Amino acid sequence: MFKNNLLPFYLLFSVLVLNAQVLATSSAELDEFLNQADMHIASSNYEAARNSIDSAIKTAPASSRAYQKLAALQIIKLEYANSIPNFQKAIGLDEKNAGAFLGLGFAYLHMGRYGPARAALLEAETLLPARKQEIHQVVIWLDKRSGMSEPQESTYLSIPEAVKAVAEHSKK
Repeated sequence: MFKNNLLPFYLLFSVLVLNAQVLATSSAELDEFLNQADMHIASSNYEAARNSIDSAIKTAPASSRAYQKLAALQIIKLEYANSIPNFQKAIGLDEKNAGAFLGLGFAYLHMGRYGPARAALLEAETLLPARKQEIHQVVIWLDKRSGMSEPQESTYLSIPEAVKAVAEHSKK
């Protein structure tokens, strides 16, 4: 009788173990597809890179990295407007994805949308303290380009304000 009472726990444990194996396989497959995409990008074979990224997204539809890779490919192909929803999807899946914020900022920058570019770059600056100086130089350039000759500390958005600004500007 004791064994029968534990049967549901054994079943649950089995399901969790099997799911962990499936997730590990999905992660390995995801990594493989993304590595293939990198190799294709390095050889300028963008169609094959896109196919690898599409396979990565099918394998792991909740992968922030896969959507970031897709958006990065679109940036390489100068498809800035198309990259924005994919960077946003990557951020929606992982709000700590600094690379996605950085990419989003540069996509907006290349489109001349300096407000949302600035907001995204400020978030990237917060998430990537090791690259803060480099990113901040771009923010200063944006401020000067936007007509602010001497950016004031009060002109910088907080993290929640930056995220909100990116979301608001992307709706336009």
